[in-house]
Amino acid sequence: PAHRFAAGPYLQATVMNGLLASRYAVAKRELVMARMQDGAPADDLLLALHLGEFTPDGWEQLLSDRRQGIPWLELAARVTEGTPTDTPTAAGALAVQLMAGVPPTMVARRVVEDLLRHHFSALAGRLPQLRARGLQERELAALFLLAREGGLPVDELVDLYQRQGRSLSELADRQGISPATLGKRAAK
Repeated sequence: PAHRFAAGPYLQATVMNGLLASRYAVAKRELVMARMQDGAPADDLLLALHLGEFTPDGWEQLLSDRRQGIPWLELAARVTEGTPTDTPTAAGALAVQLMAGVPPTMVARRVVEDLLRHHFSALAGRLPQLRARGLQERELAALFLLAREGGLPVDELVDLYQRQGRSLSELADRQGISPATLGKRAAK
């Protein structure tokens, strides 16, 4: 791109979509379609993907019900009712939070934290410290993936990104990785 930051939003989106596709065993194009064509808000998509693992109806039905105006409080109660007692409690905990009135935006953020822990367990302990530096989850996902795939330490990448003003695209290019390739590696 002519402007060094132009590919930043694309890189962040393709990395997040790749990580979500891998974590939830969904085709990346389905996620893109849900967001772009169907207009699903990001938080709704995150919650549907996560809670959809614990219901036979799946994430698509939860997202469809949400589009019909059914509140997350009701959808979470439905998921909780149908969750067997021997199922891992992660969905139950998030469903209970939704049922207790925790704003869906906050619960969706926890879904992203879980996603980052799932893909980058070695760096997960750094989340609070890096978030305190003003980094958002999408930025962290891209920086963590760049550290894993390119070999530079995450602290060096954060310094280049925040203090030296390098874009995520520049950081990828510096390591010989195109944004598209980074997105594909995220989906592994």
